[in-house]
This record gives sequence, C-alpha cells and structure tokens, in this order.
Amino acid sequence: MAIETVIERYDANHLPCNYDAAEIADLYIRACPAFDEEEEQERKDFLKSVDTPEKILHLISERRKTLFILREISPHLWRGRQKIAALLGCGLKFRDDVFLAYVDWLLTDRESRGKGYASLLHHTFENEYAHEQRAHYRRCLQQAINVHPLNPARKIYEKWGYRPAPEQPEGGRTLFLIK
Repeated sequence: MAIETVIERYDANHLPCNYDAAEIADLYIRACPAFDEEEEQERKDFLKSVDTPEKILHLISERRKTLFILREISPHLWRGRQKIAALLGCGLKFRDDVFLAYVDWLLTDRESRGKGYASLLHHTFENEYAHEQRAHYRRCLQQAINVHPLNPARKIYEKWGYRPAPEQPEGGRTLFLIK
C-alpha cells in the first residue's frame, strides 16, 4: 500500500504541540549532516540549541523561524504515530537592499531519502512562504540557501535554479546560493 504525505507549517502563529516538537528535535538530531571535523563541532553546538521540544518552540516563536514538516501517513498508523520524514526551516533577512527568503535547514530522514520529499518541501517554500513574503513586502525578493561545498544536495539546489552568489562568506566553509 502506498504511503501518502502531508505538509504542515509551524510558525509563531501556529506552534507544534510538545509531541510534534519532540519529533522535530529528533529529526534534527538524526538527519543533521557534518562534512568535516570543524563542521562536526558546529553541528554538535547547533544540536544543543534544538534538542528538546522547548528549544524547538523557542526557535519558532522567538527566533521567528518557519518550519514546514512532511509527514508520512500510513493507513495502518494513527496520527500520533505518523512519522516526520523531512523538514524545511526558513526565515527572512534583509541584505544589500534586498529581502532574502532563505532556507537554513532542509533535512530528510535517512530512511525517507530518494522519495522527492525535499523537492516537495522546497516547492511549498517557493509557492507559499516566498510568495507570501513577496506580496507582503512588495519589494525585490530573492531566495537563498546556504550549503556546505561538499554537501551532495548542492546538485539538487542547482537543479532548482540556485547559483552561487557573487559575494561569498569568508572561510569558504559555506556556499551561499541565490535565485
């Protein structure tokens, strides 16, 4: 039997319940990658900021992040047992007279990779979040995503139309892509 999916949005106006926040924290811990030793330490430090339901709620409400989660729905499971298979975390920044709707996290559970979930979440980001921000601010809006240069997902982001920005962060450990 085919697995269906549903995408849910959490933001400061719609916070997840503690159970869902715990599942989100668990997905960050399971799926957050590191590509070198220095990044592994940064990963550990970051995970300390999202490892409990309370910290997830703080991330959304106080730091003004929006999370889109993709849930796998099996006809044999009741709602409390549905698996959060992927998430996209995004926000809004103002940089060089341009608003940036940016993706700061796009994570897929290892068992759920290759099913197109990242593409579904990115499509939702573009057609819901970025569209709303563009309409609200009535200004030039670019989409952006940060990626480690060794992250194989970079190829997917480039397929979606992202290109390296003319100015890059110092140190070369993060590649800033825009579209």
